[in-house]
Amino acid sequence: MRYETTMTERAARFLERCGAALTGLSRRAWSPVADAVQAITHTLQWSYSTPGRTSSQSLSASNEGEDNRDIVVAANATNYQVAYALTVAKCQGFFMVADAAMTVKTNSTSAPDQTFTLAAGVPVAWMTGAGACPVTVNVTTLYITSVPGGNLTILTLIDAT
Repeated sequence: MRYETTMTERAARFLERCGAALTGLSRRAWSPVADAVQAITHTLQWSYSTPGRTSSQSLSASNEGEDNRDIVVAANATNYQVAYALTVAKCQGFFMVADAAMTVKTNSTSAPDQTFTLAAGVPVAWMTGAGACPVTVNVTTLYITSVPGGNLTILTLIDAT
């Protein structure tokens, strides 16, 4: 094997020997600049209006990781389990909103670490630099209860380093 052979070329030969198809794989050497992870930016916006006056602000953060979910919750769901891992120390932005009334428990149904009681259309929102994160403990699992059912959206910006 030549010294110049890249890992991609070796992987391609291995896959060819195994009979697997290899498509769209570049045969160039790895480059820390070309292969750098692109930063993802999340922005949280606030707006407040009174008669004749509106004030708006936004706060943005960028990092390499995100976990964005759209979860469909059936009507009369009780403790619908969803795997969702979040380390609080790595959280840079968090947004959770339901289109119907829902209760979201973290890590346990009987003794949850946290319970979020969501009214339809009222988000739990946070961005680094805007006080304390509303998620106060590391999360491994969510348990969702909703009588009407609906959609739960969770957007999370994560420090992936």
